[in-house]
Amino acid sequence: MDQHAYKNSEDAMNLATLKFEALIEEYYSKVLYHSISKVRDLHTAEEITQETFLKAFVNMKKLNNENAFGPWIFKICNNEIFQNARNSKKNIMIKGVLNEIDSCKKYGTQISPRIEKLYSALSALNEKHQEIISLKYFCEFSITQIKALSGISENIIKSRLYEARKKLSELIDLKSENSGLHDIFTIRRKLIMDRVKLTQTGAYVFPRLSLKTQFELIKLSRTNGKFSEQALSEIGSIDKGGEFVKLCRGKLTFNEMVLIISYCDEETIKRIKWDESEDNQKLIGELTDALRKCSIDGYIVNRVDVMLKTSDVDKTLEWYEKTLGWKGHRGTIMEDGVCCYGCVTLDEKGPIVSGTREFNGFHISLGGQRGHECGILPMVTIEGLEKLLSRIKKSGWKNVSEIKNEEWGSKTITVKDFNGYEITFMEWPAQIKNPYKDEQ
Repeated sequence: MDQHAYKNSEDAMNLATLKFEALIEEYYSKVLYHSISKVRDLHTAEEITQETFLKAFVNMKKLNNENAFGPWIFKICNNEIFQNARNSKKNIMIKGVLNEIDSCKKYGTQISPRIEKLYSALSALNEKHQEIISLKYFCEFSITQIKALSGISENIIKSRLYEARKKLSELIDLKSENSGLHDIFTIRRKLIMDRVKLTQTGAYVFPRLSLKTQFELIKLSRTNGKFSEQALSEIGSIDKGGEFVKLCRGKLTFNEMVLIISYCDEETIKRIKWDESEDNQKLIGELTDALRKCSIDGYIVNRVDVMLKTSDVDKTLEWYEKTLGWKGHRGTIMEDGVCCYGCVTLDEKGPIVSGTREFNGFHISLGGQRGHECGILPMVTIEGLEKLLSRIKKSGWKNVSEIKNEEWGSKTITVKDFNGYEITFMEWPAQIKNPYKDEQ
């Protein structure tokens, strides 16, 4: 890579990290408080908060105005709360406190012996004392906020805090004011930034790997397996490869892998999803579903095509061949012999109408079928058509069709935008062969 380009890329990554770290500093407590107030379970709320910020990071490119981050992050948080609604509990608990030690070691966060002792001591407290310590010091909530969340009087809260601090001080042989309780809150935010760094570095390394190694890492992530020597050799030969291996300790969880791929460029994602190896099809399906869930919109755009609407498909195909030298292909023929659909391509390969390869050209359709003599119809291939339709309806926009099963096998909806232009969104069912693949 050109050294100047590399420096610019690295500077951009560092700037993005610093900006996001400042946002975590400002919004972490607010998002955590909101999550606890909704799910009434501290452990679940912490997981929701972490996933909220990670999902925000990989979707930051969709946020046009950074000043709107506040409302946007709470929208993401509410979506995460909705997804976790079935698993919510009625009471606030402090499950899995000691798991944070493992998480810190996983991402390389430095843990002092004092903090390790503190975590161990916390597990020895009774449930009520664990709860009050967590809300006060892990979440940095005020007495008033704790009262609002738990329904306990301020006097009881203060009494339990005193008892819990005293017990902790006895267990770890430290004065309560030096117990390191406030450090845990900092560690939790640091854990999010460590995962952000892993995602960011992984998304820099992953597109530079061979397709074979990319699929190896994805497959290994299903079982949190260690990278092979061959994979490590390839990773180590590229920029930031060594840093990536140190950050992930030579293995990834599937969730970490999904976040990394979500943060990659569209071409990298497309290359993986379009792989037609039979052994990879189930894995690609799982990955595609996970990527869709990782998107804050609930759907993924795979491709944008252009449909030219015309009153005469055959004459249009003829014009493109004669005038531009493009190859015309007749597709759908009506009972009266009139061609109502075809396409023009930039090469002599088999046409898209045969459903055998990726399409590079224009679709041509008889305009009279949609009430127009001619014009351009954007066609967007996506995954998550039902989610998109639900989103459009929730926005209050009325000019949208219901899902239609097309004769060629896909499902579509058509939307008229503010100016009256029609946009067709199309999704291919899982059982239908991907029509955008090259023949092997």
